[in-house]
Amino acid sequence: MKKLAKFIRIVTVAPISAIIIVLGIYFFIPKSFNTFFELLLILFILGLLPILSYPIQRTFHIIKGEQRDAERKLAFIFCTGGYILGALISLIFNISSLQKLVYYTYFFSGIFMFITNFFIKIKASGHMCGVAGPVAVAIYLFGYEFTFLFIIIIGLVAWSSVKLKRHKYQELIVGFIIPIIALLISIRIVI
Repeated sequence: MKKLAKFIRIVTVAPISAIIIVLGIYFFIPKSFNTFFELLLILFILGLLPILSYPIQRTFHIIKGEQRDAERKLAFIFCTGGYILGALISLIFNISSLQKLVYYTYFFSGIFMFITNFFIKIKASGHMCGVAGPVAVAIYLFGYEFTFLFIIIIGLVAWSSVKLKRHKYQELIVGFIIPIIALLISIRIVI
């Protein structure tokens, strides 16, 4: 069962979830991107940038300490930088409201994760946040028919996190709630 739990955690990492929702928007919602470059940019910011932190840390040892912990810290830094960059792009450039919605949802999720983890001192699950956000966006954009998907994916992520002793239920619940609040705020701003 541990192998299955590890597999679930690998295939549901936040960058993969981001890539899936962005490609879903691109392929199923016409005119969601003005140019192909906008698609590549959002895929880089939300998908590739966080993934790049791992080989960069392994190669250059930017953060000192235990390898896994250092990689996760650098990934958090890369994600945060990407979320800020996405919010700035939304403010400065004439991109579609759907792109703004995605960028702002990630930006607010990042802010709330930072506040929760560093000030409130609750170790909210970034993994759960990184999965619940894209699935919530999918339900909002594509319809409530996707709710079953939401329940299955969230359930699998929660199970694997508990099975591998990465998080407690409270941390998973907070990680689940954060992107939903971020999405609701983003909808109020963008729509």
